[in-house]
Amino acid sequence: MERSALGVDMFQRDEMLQQRIATIESYIYRESIDLNDIRCSESVGTPEIESRFDVSEAKPSFNDKNWRKIKAGDAWGKKPDSLAWFRIPFTIPKEFAGKTLDIWIDVGGMGSGGFRSECLAYVDGKIKQGIDRNHFHLRLCEKATAGKKHLLAVEAFTGVHLTNHSFVAVKLMVVDPATQDLYYDAKVAYDGMKRMDENSRERARLEDVLNETFHLIDMSFADVPLSEGEIYGNPYKFIIPNFDNHYTTSDAFYESVEKAGRYLKREFYSKHKSPTADEKVVMVGHAHIDVAWLWRLAHSRKKCGRTFSTVLELMDRYPDFNFFQSQPLLYQYTKENYPELYKRIKERVKDKRWEANGAAWVEMDTNVPSGESLVRQFLFGKRFLKEEFGYDSRVMWL
Repeated sequence: MERSALGVDMFQRDEMLQQRIATIESYIYRESIDLNDIRCSESVGTPEIESRFDVSEAKPSFNDKNWRKIKAGDAWGKKPDSLAWFRIPFTIPKEFAGKTLDIWIDVGGMGSGGFRSECLAYVDGKIKQGIDRNHFHLRLCEKATAGKKHLLAVEAFTGVHLTNHSFVAVKLMVVDPATQDLYYDAKVAYDGMKRMDENSRERARLEDVLNETFHLIDMSFADVPLSEGEIYGNPYKFIIPNFDNHYTTSDAFYESVEKAGRYLKREFYSKHKSPTADEKVVMVGHAHIDVAWLWRLAHSRKKCGRTFSTVLELMDRYPDFNFFQSQPLLYQYTKENYPELYKRIKERVKDKRWEANGAAWVEMDTNVPSGESLVRQFLFGKRFLKEEFGYDSRVMWL
C-alpha cells in the first residue's frame, strides 16, 4: 500500500479530501426559513395524468381557498399514478435583501423514473424546472428584493405504483455563491483526480493543489459535521439538510473560502494540464427519456416538461452548458403540451447551444422493428428535424 512521507496512506488522503469537500458543501447555505403557508389539492387518478396540461393552478390569480392546508409529515397521494398540486405563497424578508436565494423542495417519495414522485415547479405562473431526487433546489433569484411577493406552485406526480407520500418541507435559503463555486470546483477536480493513475505526477500535483486549497480555509469556528450523503457514498440526498448544524456567521470563514476558490482556479483550472495533451474533449448534456417504458405515453409527455425545463434553467445559469436531444417525438410532445418550453428550445437551437439531432423518430434498439419500420423511423425523424429546426440530421442515435 502506498504511503506518503507522513505515514498517511493514499486511501486515507482520499478520504480526507472527500470529507473536506463535504464540509464545504454543508456551508453553501448561510441561512434559511421554512415556508409554511402550503395548500394542496389532489386528483382522482389516472385520467388526470392523461389530460392535465392545463396549469391554471400555477397562476397567481388562481383561487385555492378550498384546498387543504398541509404541513411536514402530512400524507398526500391517495391513489397511485395520480397528480397533486401544492401552492406556496411567500414574501422575501428584509434580511434577505440583495442576496442569492434558492428554494429547497421535498414533497416526499422523491425518486427517479416512474417509480417515485417527481415534480414540475412553477414560479409566479411560469415553468421553472423539474424537482426530483437529483434536483431538490431551484434558483429563485441572484439578488433578492425585500418585500417582493412570489408564488411557488408544484405539480407533483405520485409515481406509477406508489401512494401516501409524507410531505417533508419547503425552505427559502440564502446561498453563498463563493462557497457553492468552491464546492463544485473542488468536487470536479477531486473526481478527476480519482480517475488518474495512482502513481502519476499529474495526480500528485492535483492532490497537492487540493490540499493547499483546503488549508487556506479558516475552520477555527467549529467542528463541522459531514453530510450524510458523502459519508456513506450516497449521491442522492433524501434527508432534509440540517441547517442548524451547518450554519455559521463567521466572516473569516467565508472570506477564506473566496481566497481558496481563487487559488484553485488559478493553480488548477487555469494552468493545471498535461503539457503533452493536444486533444480537446467537449462534454454535452443528454437526457435519455424512454418513450415506451414501464409507463404510458402520457408519462413521457410529462417527463418532457420536467426534463427540458431543467435543461433550459441550467442553460440560463451556465452559458457554457450545451445539450443534445435525439428524439423528434419528444420535441413533438413538447410542442403540443409545453409550447412555451418549445419556443425556448428553438431559441437555444438557433444559438447553437441545443443540438436537435438523431435521425430516428425515437431512440429504438432495432430488435423489434422490421425493415419497413426502420425506414419510417428515419423518414419521420429526419423530416421533423428539417421542418422544425432546419437541420439535416447526420447522427444515428440508438
